[in-house]
Amino acid sequence: GLQAQETAAVQPGSAAAPDAATLATMRRARDAQIGSREFDSALKSAKDVIAAQPQSPRDIAYATDLAALARVHAELRDTEAAETRYLEAIDIVSKVEGEFSPTLVDIYRGLGRSYIRGARYPQAVTTLETAQNISQRNLGLFNVEQSPLLDDITTAYLGLGDTVEAQKRQLDRLDNAVRRFGADDPRVFPFRFVLANYYERSRLPESA
Repeated sequence: GLQAQETAAVQPGSAAAPDAATLATMRRARDAQIGSREFDSALKSAKDVIAAQPQSPRDIAYATDLAALARVHAELRDTEAAETRYLEAIDIVSKVEGEFSPTLVDIYRGLGRSYIRGARYPQAVTTLETAQNISQRNLGLFNVEQSPLLDDITTAYLGLGDTVEAQKRQLDRLDNAVRRFGADDPRVFPFRFVLANYYERSRLPESA
């Protein structure tokens, strides 16, 4: 049955690689565990997905699996293991799709967030700003899709104690939305609420 196939696929030295359907099932199981924050179980599942695949040629799907494993390591506070896997994924995607591939945005973001968890804030800022640069190259300088990156960069700067740069990123976040939609467009309201919440958390009630 399927369970037997999966077991065979991840045994060391197993000659049979799993078929596409089995691999897809393994990925869904891993993603479900990540989604429900069962990270100890997800770690085994993520490693099994990697072990079940040939090491070469390495493709984008394999890189994505490496990034998923890296995320689990990061959630378990193993920053060094997360860094290693994220960098492997970045290397593959850069070689296959180029160093400004949109695929890299989420991978760099994951690496940056793992640095934040490990309190490695200077590296977090550099990594997240790399992701932002790729986002801007692909979607435009003022794209609103970079908002989650700006939030993470804000967190990294707050970790460094640099409230000036942190606030600047939150202002950029709103400015992007105003440029995209117009100052009075209802779609800008959520961006204003986020900035107001930031001011409130920063004990700036008048600005909020």
